Amino acid sequence: MQAMSARQWQWGCSASGSAWSRSRWAGSVGVIAMLFVITAAAGTLLRWQASMSVPIRAIATFVVNIGGAFALGLLSTASADSQLIGGVAGIGALTTFSTFVAELFEIHQIDRGWAWRYGAATFVFGVAAAWIGLTLA
Repeated sequence: MQAMSARQWQWGCSASGSAWSRSRWAGSVGVIAMLFVITAAAGTLLRWQASMSVPIRAIATFVVNIGGAFALGLLSTASADSQLIGGVAGIGALTTFSTFVAELFEIHQIDRGWAWRYGAATFVFGVAAAWIGLTLA
């Protein structure tokens, strides 16, 4: 059996393209997919719990979106797999742009001034949280 180069090990392929190397690669993809699904489910459950824990849903959306921006900043130096699983699956499921826009529209129907403040605060605090996360990473 030939020794594998670092690149072959990274991509899970031996020089001969043996079945062992292909199944090893497929296994790692399966583990990543499983972790992706579990992390996405956890993010969704956390967002649901946050929305149930406060009387005003917009507060929960604001908090999870700002927390998500901070966490994405922290993940900026993590491995690609960690960014995929934690960032795309977990934080992607936790944060919500569509709910933010729907709430912004609802608030706008009631009070335009509050809608502008809510939108601006989300933007400013989100960028600040991401910057702090990037700085700490």
